[in-house]
Amino acid sequence: GYTDINEMLEFTVKVGYGTIDAPYAIRNEQDMDAVRYNMDKNYLFVEDVKLTELTMDTVSGWEPVGDANRSFSGTINGAGHKLTNLYVNNSALYGGLFGDIAGASIYDLTIETAAQGINNNGWSGILAGYAERSTISGVRVKGMVTGKYIGGIIGETSDGIIDNSFADVELKLNTAQEDAYAGGITGKSTAIDMTDVSAAVKSSYTRGSRNVYSGGISGQASGSIHNAQSKGEFNYDRINISGTLYMGGLIGNNQATVTHSGFDGVISISTDQNNYLGVGGFAGQGENVGSISASYAKGSIHVVNRGGNMHAGGGVGYNLGNISNSYTAVVMVLEKGRSVKMHAGGIAGHHVSSGKGVSLSYASGNLSASTQGTDIYVGGIIG
Repeated sequence: GYTDINEMLEFTVKVGYGTIDAPYAIRNEQDMDAVRYNMDKNYLFVEDVKLTELTMDTVSGWEPVGDANRSFSGTINGAGHKLTNLYVNNSALYGGLFGDIAGASIYDLTIETAAQGINNNGWSGILAGYAERSTISGVRVKGMVTGKYIGGIIGETSDGIIDNSFADVELKLNTAQEDAYAGGITGKSTAIDMTDVSAAVKSSYTRGSRNVYSGGISGQASGSIHNAQSKGEFNYDRINISGTLYMGGLIGNNQATVTHSGFDGVISISTDQNNYLGVGGFAGQGENVGSISASYAKGSIHVVNRGGNMHAGGGVGYNLGNISNSYTAVVMVLEKGRSVKMHAGGIAGHHVSSGKGVSLSYASGNLSASTQGTDIYVGGIIG
């Protein structure tokens, strides 16, 4: 019988031009590597992809697609496929499958790192080191990230959307005398619209820095966060920083509107020197532009602070924003050395009004505090 050549070529034509209607196909690692040569085009995964020595250096691993001089601005449709064995070990500015993305859309893709993970001294995430004006939807990542601005999905993002995404990650902050950010979804988020995200996090600290912002979802965030769930373990043992540690089950430093979100996990911190600590089940510090409502925090917080002020809350450590319709069920054990002040409370360790308040919220659990200092303020709701 007669075979129409157009029917035979139909699939090839549909995945052959880099347009929305006919994207380039990603069938293997060579196709993925070739994305760097056409970074404003549209791509469709048609097979699972495993990265190997064909496209990765044996020492530095994968070269991230895009950098500060040229960003990826196209579209990646993962179509439910998986990219595995990603490994980055470089001293470049950005680390991840992508280095820098801007105005991009990436969705429906799973990415897993090799055992070495993403190891970079700058901005690192399994999907991308840095993102702006980009939409991330249906992305799932698993693996390890080490660096200065680190996120399970993206190191730092601004003016973007992240929804329906999940991270199962081990995060290791490693920086010398610089501010550092770590979060299960993003290290730092500015003007973010984040919805229906979750993170399973194991977070630790390996080397000194100035100020540390660490959270189960984001180290620092502004914008809106809705239905974000964080579970995991934060173990910052004998930290030695010159500034402040903001640690939150959801967000380290919160400047966002957070709704219908929750944390269930363990936070453990010990310090080596005179550090200021803000730690809470929701956030380490809540700024007056941020708010938290209809949310919960469960689990435990254990802090051994050998010097310096400490603010610890089942919800927020040091709070200047609104907290409403929320609850905490957190067991807190706080030990203080030569302290100046300790504030501890079931909802907020220390609340500064500035026209904002805590309302329609309750706390349960246990709070045990001991200190060698003289100024200690402990309360069931606010310390």
